[in-house]
Amino acid sequence: MEYIDMNIPGKSIASTLGILAGLTNVIVMILALSLIGCTVAPLKKIYAPYVNLERNPVIIIPGIKGSELKNNDKKRNVWGGWWQFSKGDFDDLELSIGPNGSSDSYAIFNVDSNVSATNIFSRWRLFGWFRGMSEIDIYQNLIDTLVNYGGFISKNVGIKYDAKGNLIDLIEDNDTKPKGNLFIFYYDWRRDNVLNAVNLERFITKVAEKYYPYKEVKFNIVAHSMGGLITRFYLGYHSFCKQASQKPENIYDRIDSIESDKGLPKNIGKVVLLGTPSGGSLEILRGFISGEGVETLSKGDVKRIITTMPAAYQLLPSACTQECFIPLDEDTKITLKKLDNAAACDSVDYKFSLLNPATWKELQWSAFNPDWRYPDRDEKQLFIKKSLQRAEEFSRLLRKTDNNTAISDILRLMGGDCAVTLNKGIIQGRRVLLEQTEMEEKMGAIKQQDSVQEKGFAISYDVPAKLENNFQPGDGTVTRTSMLKGLKNTNTLFVCQEHGTLFKDITLQDNMLYELLLKDNPNY
Repeated sequence: MEYIDMNIPGKSIASTLGILAGLTNVIVMILALSLIGCTVAPLKKIYAPYVNLERNPVIIIPGIKGSELKNNDKKRNVWGGWWQFSKGDFDDLELSIGPNGSSDSYAIFNVDSNVSATNIFSRWRLFGWFRGMSEIDIYQNLIDTLVNYGGFISKNVGIKYDAKGNLIDLIEDNDTKPKGNLFIFYYDWRRDNVLNAVNLERFITKVAEKYYPYKEVKFNIVAHSMGGLITRFYLGYHSFCKQASQKPENIYDRIDSIESDKGLPKNIGKVVLLGTPSGGSLEILRGFISGEGVETLSKGDVKRIITTMPAAYQLLPSACTQECFIPLDEDTKITLKKLDNAAACDSVDYKFSLLNPATWKELQWSAFNPDWRYPDRDEKQLFIKKSLQRAEEFSRLLRKTDNNTAISDILRLMGGDCAVTLNKGIIQGRRVLLEQTEMEEKMGAIKQQDSVQEKGFAISYDVPAKLENNFQPGDGTVTRTSMLKGLKNTNTLFVCQEHGTLFKDITLQDNMLYELLLKDNPNY
């Protein structure tokens, strides 16, 4: 739903109608979501005998947009919890840009912000006075599964961040549950994933010191979406994360030369990754090109804000342009080949074209578009170049850990593969198509009788034959291929749910509880 500026002269009626139309869409969405997951789960009965079983504590790590962000000066949320109508709140989501620094530094990310993470985004509320009707669970389903069925006890530990996004301390909680064993690592999801991997090291260390001072403890991790990428980086480069946690200035150095660890962090037991895009997600490109993907912001706001978020670039596929787009004309084919210069796709230096600033400049994406109407265009272009370079380094380092069997042994992948999920866009000239309906219209695609349609599933996998290369089975955001990228030999479970409702699937809940509570537990 687009934000409509109520202060524009002469548009009060149109604005009011827009708000009403938006509210209608929201109400429809609420009713639709309320019908999901109505089956009473038998998990409480299954796991009741084991609720007091000694087990590793668990850390939940949400994905992008999964933590509430609060403006510390205004003392109100700018993301999460309550529905916002104030454009000023949305403006606060835009990160400032730091000094350029040297070519070997990412000091451009090292900026102050009066906005920081304050909690996991557990529930979304439209109106306080209609709370009972308007609440939509975000991560509450995941928390409830672990608490109500698995017998975990939430410790409600607060986190204190400084203005630059560094975790500096735990906030003393008034929790009366001394045996709490469920912790939540929330973070500023706009900032660099390397910074938040270092923050994860700080969090784990401080939790262990504060709540387990008399014994060595191993934590199990449940990470969703981008949270899984942060976790994977931490697992593969925990020595670097430990060093950087003590010297924050090192975080913004180039990382392409650091070596991966051979073993595992001594404080990690098992890791469950839920819908993690190890191969990236082309869905995030919608935000950069057209401003789509965040229902509570206007398209203009999305394009402006996402440009300043280093983490968003790190969700892009690290693939050649030709692997991400199907060109419709000869000129575009020539352009894509030029952008993939030489043997970029399989060269040893991993100069992947989708993460190459030349691609964005040639195709006029984001601040490289002549119609870019937001301030500081030159500054934004420099920031994009730096962010893409960082994303390329981040992706390459993750791939270096693919063959680390120590990591594979503790990983469990869970995700969806019944929803039509974007795999390749269509491009003609500089026009990019990422929507199935637009592609069908452009390609003249006709749905074939042999389309896969499974009765009984909440989601149907239905793709026209002419677009079979453009879409893959997935969860609507992350394809099956992306989830398995480099991890095909890892224990995997697929369910028929979309990206944001994976936690509602009873089969996933059951398998997750078994992995965290019973499997490999010497007390079971």
